[in-house]
Amino acid sequence: MKAIAWKHRKKNENNFTYQLQIDGISGRRQEKKLLKTLTDWQKIGEGSNMKNKEMILIFIKEFTTARMWAKWAKKFPFKLEEEKANGTIKKLN
Repeated sequence: MKAIAWKHRKKNENNFTYQLQIDGISGRRQEKKLLKTLTDWQKIGEGSNMKNKEMILIFIKEFTTARMWAKWAKKFPFKLEEEKANGTIKKLN
C-alpha cells in the first residue's frame, strides 16, 4: 500500500484541507484496517485495477492548522508522501 497526499485549496481560501489517495489496497482485510485508521476522514472516491485486483481510495479532511496536519501525518501507519504545489514529493513518515 502506498499513500500520497496533497493540499486541496480553493481560490481565495487559507485553509488546511488535504486529500489523501491510497493505492495498492489488496483485499477487504487491508481495506477495513485502513478505514479504521481514517474514521475521521470523508471518503470522496474509489477505484480499482482489474488486472491485479487492487483498490484505490481517496479521502479528504480539513485540519485547523498546518501543525495538526504534520502531527497526523507522522502517526499514519502506512508509507505516506506529500505532493507539493510545485510537483515535488516529500516523504512524511
